[in-house]
Amino acid sequence: MSEWLEPLFKKMTEQKDVNRYLLDGSKPVFVYGTGSFARDVFKVLVQGGVYVSAFLDHREPAPESLDGVPVLHPEAAKNAIVVI
Repeated sequence: MSEWLEPLFKKMTEQKDVNRYLLDGSKPVFVYGTGSFARDVFKVLVQGGVYVSAFLDHREPAPESLDGVPVLHPEAAKNAIVVI
């Protein structure tokens, strides 16, 4: 994990009330991108107890899945929480 992502993960776990409100499961959570940074963000979210519904990638052809999670076109992210 990137050195600067670790402090963000720590802060995320300290702000559980905010996370509970934003990430309560009422809206799907998507990670934008499929590169190494997006994978690091995915790992941080999962470690924080967040269920990630899918990765988003606008490229054609995009991979079908990444780390067992589907990869969708960004248009699929309507009414969702997108982590960039």
